[in-house]
Amino acid sequence: MKLPLTVCCLAVALSTAPRTFAQVNGADRASAEALFNEGVSLVGSKDYAEGCRKFEASQALDPTLGTELRLGDCYERLGKTASAWATFKHAQGVARLKNQTEREELARQRVESLEPKLAYLSIELQGSAPEGLVVQRNGSPVPLASLGVAIPVDPGQQQVTATAPGYEPWQDQLQVAPGPAKLRLRLPSLRRSASPPARRDEQPSTIAPPEGSSAQRTAGIVTGVVGLTSVLVASGLGFYAMREGDRSKESAFCPNDSGNGCTQEGVDLRDRARAFGTASTVSFIAGAALVTAGVVLYTTAPKGSERPAQARLELRAHALPGAVGTALRGTW
Repeated sequence: MKLPLTVCCLAVALSTAPRTFAQVNGADRASAEALFNEGVSLVGSKDYAEGCRKFEASQALDPTLGTELRLGDCYERLGKTASAWATFKHAQGVARLKNQTEREELARQRVESLEPKLAYLSIELQGSAPEGLVVQRNGSPVPLASLGVAIPVDPGQQQVTATAPGYEPWQDQLQVAPGPAKLRLRLPSLRRSASPPARRDEQPSTIAPPEGSSAQRTAGIVTGVVGLTSVLVASGLGFYAMREGDRSKESAFCPNDSGNGCTQEGVDLRDRARAFGTASTVSFIAGAALVTAGVVLYTTAPKGSERPAQARLELRAHALPGAVGTALRGTW
């Protein structure tokens, strides 16, 4: 295979110019360097497919202009003219930004030499695009804005698919021969599927609640469990109330047990003890009421296929200065 003079110039430039690394960690830099060297060796052995994969992996870890130029050259040797053209085009822009005139010129020459060899494919949508249309070419998404635009493609098989919710999927393929060409692929209007999928805003199907005695018994069990939990919480609050009360009686806080002459910390301890005590009382009364209600609900559940009346349970608890209380009202 005869290569143009710019290929030889590129090889000389890449062999003499050191690679400039971006800000990456040492491990990634070492891996990228090893992959780059392996890619150079594979290309030298004319294993272009594997060499290109090594350059791609190296560029993904540590993007450098030198690796990108090597990758473009590898793509061209592999016959992927569109990939090579796009890679050199990008490298030309990077070299211009970095003010590397020699590499910019090399990339420009490679772009110009590849442009006459490009094959272009235009995917033309017939009709309007349905909502949610997704078009892919060889597994990669095709922006809807690029439909109808001639895009450079590599030689080889090009598979195009189109999907949309509520429509039958469509696919087609064509073979692109090496060399310049302008190809068109018509994407017809998708046909609606026989059973369109459910809309996102539709309400999900609901499961009917259990009938008969099971619903009331379940309610009784849940109510009882909540009540037991409330009793346990009351026990914990009562423990803290007793502990704070005992601490307030220490001589360091209250010299006498009458409550007079207490320090501010002693007064705060007694206030916390009263607050915990009030909360414990309310929680205990509420828990006991819920346990009682749970037992009543469970034991009065109808048997067999008898359908109970709709159960309703209302519990109210209140705490006022010097008084606590609860009120339980229910129908079942």
